[in-house]
Amino acid sequence: MSSVATPLETGPINDALVSHAQRLGIFDSVNGHEPRSAPGTGLSWALWIQTVRPFAPRSGLAATSLALIYSSRLQIAIPKDTVSLDAMDPHLSDAAIAMLASLSADFELDGLLDGNIDLMGATGVQFGLGAEAGYIEQDGTLYRVMTLTIPIIVNDVLLQAAS
Repeated sequence: MSSVATPLETGPINDALVSHAQRLGIFDSVNGHEPRSAPGTGLSWALWIQTVRPFAPRSGLAATSLALIYSSRLQIAIPKDTVSLDAMDPHLSDAAIAMLASLSADFELDGLLDGNIDLMGATGVQFGLGAEAGYIEQDGTLYRVMTLTIPIIVNDVLLQAAS
């Protein structure tokens, strides 16, 4: 007996999210993984899965739905000159909003999901789909970042059975 109600492969979900970033045409580099080293110059985007957990509101007595919480980081090196520094946050936040708009407009990932991107926070992730600004240092370079939270709900993934 299989322990999976609906076989779930995260690769196609990852690919669909990466495709959204590539189609926007605003990133100098796009990665389907969290980079271990600095991405270089320009605006970069990276994606990785952060958390997998059961999602009770869509689970029943026969199957458990899952919440897949992806993280996505937009980052750009801190510029040296003040004029570029003043433009950095608007540039970064505009890119984050473009990515959020793209995902919001396709919250079922072109029908790939038996579920949806959690736009409003049903997963309990603060506010659902969103972004938070910060800084990271990578390979001796300071970057301004926006970390996107992309919560995805997938229905009926794990079978439930009593022995």
